[in-house]
Amino acid sequence: GSEWVLHGAPGQQRHLAPEHRLDGWLDHRQSRGGVGRPELPPVRLQDMAADSVAAPRVVQQARAQTGCQEPEHDHAEGIAEQIRQQRTPSEAQQSPRLTLFHVRWGGEQPVNPVTEGAGGWGQIGATPSDNYINGLEDHIFRALGPTYEIISAFIQGSEELAKINAPLLRHMMQGKHVGALYFMWPISYQDGHAFPAYVDKARLCELMVQMEATGIPTRFPHQSHLYKIFASKEWTAQMCLHPLLRVPLTTMVARQALAHDPSKAAATAIEALSNLSKTRAAWNATMGIAENRAGAPVQKGVAKLGWSWEAMDVRAWKNRNELADALENLGEQPGSYVDYVFVQEWVDFDVEMRHFIVEPDLKKPATLKPKKIIYTVFKSREGGSFRNFDRYDRAQCLEMCFHSDDAALAHAESQAQEVIVRWLEWLQAQSHELPVVTRFDIMAKRSAPGKAYIMTGELTELGGCFLGWPEGPKTVFSAMVRSFFRDPIPAWRRPKGVCSASALRVCAGAGRVEPSGAS
Repeated sequence: GSEWVLHGAPGQQRHLAPEHRLDGWLDHRQSRGGVGRPELPPVRLQDMAADSVAAPRVVQQARAQTGCQEPEHDHAEGIAEQIRQQRTPSEAQQSPRLTLFHVRWGGEQPVNPVTEGAGGWGQIGATPSDNYINGLEDHIFRALGPTYEIISAFIQGSEELAKINAPLLRHMMQGKHVGALYFMWPISYQDGHAFPAYVDKARLCELMVQMEATGIPTRFPHQSHLYKIFASKEWTAQMCLHPLLRVPLTTMVARQALAHDPSKAAATAIEALSNLSKTRAAWNATMGIAENRAGAPVQKGVAKLGWSWEAMDVRAWKNRNELADALENLGEQPGSYVDYVFVQEWVDFDVEMRHFIVEPDLKKPATLKPKKIIYTVFKSREGGSFRNFDRYDRAQCLEMCFHSDDAALAHAESQAQEVIVRWLEWLQAQSHELPVVTRFDIMAKRSAPGKAYIMTGELTELGGCFLGWPEGPKTVFSAMVRSFFRDPIPAWRRPKGVCSASALRVCAGAGRVEPSGAS
């Protein structure tokens, strides 16, 4: 005897026939019937479980007349339609299932999404950009409907990060599940540069730790200690002698050494790499592992920084003088807090294979395989830096990079998979929870007919470029949404007498919280 209505754009309602009377959400963009027709699309909605993470499932049904009157005009594109029982309290009157806190850039200069070019981020845009954040928030709404809240802090510089009050935010959050997302690029420099959303790594990491200690887990990119492992790149030096992980030989040159005498620092770095080459050969011989250049001296390579983004701080070198210049240029940039520079051996490779691993579980081997592999080749260097590259699918890579030697490419791919599993096992030691998403970049070279060798190029954190993968945003965002619901807050730990977060805004610049209607 109850009456059911479909709510779309404001002021528009349609009465539903009995076969459509199920609570849930319908996104008309996913329907074939379309909006503005005198019938609902051929779908029905399953009830959403009380604490389900997934969106309501849409099940194909025979087309049925609703007998409802459509408004003269279509609903606005992108507005999800709600099916609910009339006179039932709206979601706005209920406690949210989820509360998210977003730290975003709010400076005068917006973040360039860099959507164009082979090295661009695609239409989703760069991680700190409005494109990316809006795309994620749209995905969350399509998945959950209006059952969550988002509190955003827009910052204009690193110092404002210290004005975010973690205990107050935790008190404001009303959701059964909570989480924080940091859409920033942390670097080892003072403010005053011309790069929006680049902030002091120490201040951002301090905020992340404070939030986590208050009971607000980091959901993007990673919990603070794991994020440091990815962003610092210190794993390259720590693991370069491990024969099973295939990391280029790496040493760390102290800032004090390059500041005192860059030429001497370069010479000792090259000597250190040659010593590491001999050590690797000796260790591998002990374990019966063959290698291509056993104990050979290192004569060229790259210098790079950790806490750096978009390949901005990578320099190639071929001799002592070039390395000295690279060390000085990287370590002595204006406002630099850099305390070391990585120096690595050179690795010849034909292609770099970018593997996207999503929601891995060591107990489920199928989850350890990549959802997507993108094949890339750097096509130019600008001032010794690596910026531009070409993208290929497997067929193009086989023809352009591996001389149509399918056996050799398959050999590289199988080795890459073995190394990726080892890295995931290693990451389990770094964190009791494996990362939701990791991109493993593996360098591969055809060494002989049917043969190839590989080296690990990069371990890329959640938020890395999708490299033109069309389904990438949907796949990764869906995994992120599921991760939001990992750890429900026990009822006894939820704040009592919370204020309405929807009626407040966080003013990081002023270090205060104000009503949302305040000017």
